[in-house]
Amino acid sequence: MGSLAKRLEAEVARWPHVSVVPHQFAAREFRFQKFHMNAEADISPAIWLMRLSYLRYTLKGGSTSFELFQEEAAQMHLDHRLIALLAQFLPVSVGARSSSIPATTQ
Repeated sequence: MGSLAKRLEAEVARWPHVSVVPHQFAAREFRFQKFHMNAEADISPAIWLMRLSYLRYTLKGGSTSFELFQEEAAQMHLDHRLIALLAQFLPVSVGARSSSIPATTQ
């Protein structure tokens, strides 16, 4: 496995509830609980896309706090459109506060 693929695997494997398993054709498969994510060759966009997908499924699971959502939005430099799309996956009690996301992430 090339160094970029190893970096991608190491990064994604650190995320909670993600497992890395062998895949056909000597590839690696990333699983978030039952959801499968496939690796990409270009490391930075691949990590960002996988983190976005991971965040969506985490929010959908209902265990994500509003504070974690804010931190992830800021760390990933999400614009207001993506924040609004992802906020719909927050539990109702948490999603009601989505309008208080700091302006720096919007």
